[in-house]
Amino acid sequence: MSTSAIPAPGVNIIIEGLIVLFFKRNGNQTAACQMAAVKDAPGHVFSLVIEKNGGNINPGHIPDTADLRLDVQNIPTGISFKLPNEQIDRLTGSGNPESFNWVLDFEGPDLYKKRIGADRSKLGPFLRIEHGEISTKMVSTNHFLCRRAAQPQWTLVGKVATRIGVRIALDQSGSTAVFVNGGSPVEDTRIGPGEQLDIVMKMFHPEDEAKETPHPDDANHYHRAIGQLLGEPEKLIFTSIPPSFYKDLPLRISPEASCLIGGMGTTEP
Repeated sequence: MSTSAIPAPGVNIIIEGLIVLFFKRNGNQTAACQMAAVKDAPGHVFSLVIEKNGGNINPGHIPDTADLRLDVQNIPTGISFKLPNEQIDRLTGSGNPESFNWVLDFEGPDLYKKRIGADRSKLGPFLRIEHGEISTKMVSTNHFLCRRAAQPQWTLVGKVATRIGVRIALDQSGSTAVFVNGGSPVEDTRIGPGEQLDIVMKMFHPEDEAKETPHPDDANHYHRAIGQLLGEPEKLIFTSIPPSFYKDLPLRISPEASCLIGGMGTTEP
């Protein structure tokens, strides 16, 4: 592919499925984001696909203990968020669909409202980035719900992000990026201005790539890796099966709200 035909020069990352986001902060700045898949989630497999200038790159074997990162040079560091002041309504779905605010923070006001902790040994591989803007790429069509085990009634949370993206523009003179696996750059992934690197990282149901079949209990797999500071009675049960007053929703839901991206607003990696 000629550089003139490259549609989105720079680095484009897509994250989907049962993946947790952790943020490293330096004062008011977000210095880094680590993204990690929930290990051993029943029915799920991890997938990592890399393309350079439209051609597929073999990243090699990626064990679930791998530390992956994007090494970017000659552009300012720091993570930003798309439309951070956007007002969204999870119940109606109103608001810009690209706003990062659709990412549900497990430790935020919609769920636990406090730091709940995480077990790194139950997560992996980790992908670390220190540059770029994070946005929502897909919002669920159905709704996410939760309840405590002792409570029979569900609490409606609403629509959530099921796919996010990271955009890193290599628009400075001499700026470069390369994908690194365990300290070693992956062959042929280095790019400079005018070139394009696409990375897709998923934790998904391989038999249901199109998400045409509901998996209403998938979000409960997150408790395999997060919530170590919670007592058992505190842990929420999750679902995305619409309650009786949503009978108008189709039985086949796409995308599935219970396959949400999980944000951790307080616990650092």
